[in-house]
Amino acid sequence: MATMKIVHSFWSKPTFERGQYRGDDRKSGGWLEKKYNYMSWALSCLTFKKHYDFIELVTDSKGKSLLIDTLGLPYDNVVNELDKLNDFHTDLWATAKLFTYKIQDEPFMHVDSDVYIWKRLTDIEDAPLVAQNEETDIPVYKKMWADIVDNYEYVPDYMLTDFRQQTKILSCNAGIFGGTDVAFIKEFANESFHFLSRNRSCYDKITPLAGSLVRTRSRRQPAWPNCPRPDAARLRVDPPGPARRGGPVRAGSSARLWLRIRRTGAACAARHSAP
Repeated sequence: MATMKIVHSFWSKPTFERGQYRGDDRKSGGWLEKKYNYMSWALSCLTFKKHYDFIELVTDSKGKSLLIDTLGLPYDNVVNELDKLNDFHTDLWATAKLFTYKIQDEPFMHVDSDVYIWKRLTDIEDAPLVAQNEETDIPVYKKMWADIVDNYEYVPDYMLTDFRQQTKILSCNAGIFGGTDVAFIKEFANESFHFLSRNRSCYDKITPLAGSLVRTRSRRQPAWPNCPRPDAARLRVDPPGPARRGGPVRAGSSARLWLRIRRTGAACAARHSAP
């Protein structure tokens, strides 16, 4: 069983530099009031801290001031690196996650601040690749794909082929993301930053950009050249009882939470009902 590090990330710029609230905004972390956002940060940190030996926060200067100096959350390590992202558009809030993935050197699980657990997630700790759930044909992703193809100067051939051949837009929600295949995850993050950097002059052509800009891809095609194709095999595990007996809960999620554990040779899904 791999030793799994838990990681939170907080890039403060999308939170503090937004004006009027939008439903798809990062203002207040997506909550209606910032106090609930802070409560959620505390609950997520404390529930993971209860069941894991090490939890890390990757943030920027303002984030450290808020979560560490003001709220006093008990992280075991704080990495103050996300000020490096301040040249990116605030709509690209997911760049903080990508940067966090890129700097990991050991098996990890990155979790959003609205994920809470009641016991250790032993069933997925040795998985090469973990994601919260699969999403199929989300309308905003369809539009996003079309906008990218129509407006961006650099769209790799593997993305164009995927876009033209797929009948459905398949993606993975990164509310929970990580795994033991750190080299693969680093390659994914580096390729994503390369894509963003090559299209920096095109950002104003898509409004809003949306933070999940770079995460939509088909399951049927490799994400980039030389990426191993996942095996078609699937194993579903349905643990007994609702999530209050031990499954994770994602605030604001639907009645069921799906964790999809993918690897290049197999995949496993665990379903939990919300309490």
